[in-house]
Amino acid sequence: MFTENKMLDYKELKEAYPKTMSKLMGWVKRNLENFQKTMISQVGSSIGDDVEIPKITDEHAEAATGAILTSYSKTLYDFLDENKIFLTVDYIFEEGFVVAFAGYKSVEGHLNRIEAEMVGFKAAFAKMEEEI
Repeated sequence: MFTENKMLDYKELKEAYPKTMSKLMGWVKRNLENFQKTMISQVGSSIGDDVEIPKITDEHAEAATGAILTSYSKTLYDFLDENKIFLTVDYIFEEGFVVAFAGYKSVEGHLNRIEAEMVGFKAAFAKMEEEI
């Protein structure tokens, strides 16, 4: 009936969905670079010529991806939306929270929204892995 709550694990996902995780890391890196450019343009001329702006590396992207998976998983909705996977979580009385996207619907209810999202994210990653 109900399942146990689990969080997303970076290493587990990287092993199970290497192509999807690579795509996610590329997306995270692009977003970090865009954020950095925006911040630099906002600060503008107040940055001295002697200040060296660090380049966003793959290590930065990997660390940020890990943080997203463990602490900011709602960000994954943006990543999935850009990849045309529109994940939904609905509460159905007596069933609990169920998750669905085109071609997938969880068959069991979940105790809370976070648990349902974790299951949905993994299912979406599995679908992306097949399509890449």
